Amino acid sequence: MKKNIWMGILLFGFWMLLTFTLDVFSFFIGLIVVCFVLWFNRDLLLNESETDLYSYKGFVQLVKFFIVLLKEIVVANIQVAKIVLDPKMPIQPSFFKYPIKLRKPLNQVIYANGITLTPGTLTIDVQDDYFIIHALTDSAKNGLFNSDLENAANQLEDYHE
Repeated sequence: MKKNIWMGILLFGFWMLLTFTLDVFSFFIGLIVVCFVLWFNRDLLLNESETDLYSYKGFVQLVKFFIVLLKEIVVANIQVAKIVLDPKMPIQPSFFKYPIKLRKPLNQVIYANGITLTPGTLTIDVQDDYFIIHALTDSAKNGLFNSDLENAANQLEDYHE
């Protein structure tokens, strides 16, 4: 029930953002559509053991993760642009195993996609205890270990309610 309330609030907020009006008709149509979507997808929603994102603290941690991710994307874009614009093209492409501490599959996927969205790195495969990652340079490879993004991802599971 808790997950349906959080998902309903998120879907309704998204509906109101898309309609960009505050009239009664849009409000009630949005409620009807959200209720239908929640009912139709009731078996697809994740349960409490798979994710903590339906709790307030879990949602706050996810927002913090996305803020750190945006910062990392901007910094990595600048670094990759410098590499591409350098006439010597100083790249050292490599594949490596990156150990992960996250146990929940959803958090692993969120972090793996965060690594992939950061220019200069690409998550190739997700195993139980590690990711296989392709890095454009050694600095991109070394920058993953103990990074702000890794710490933010670990915070998705580290807190207790």
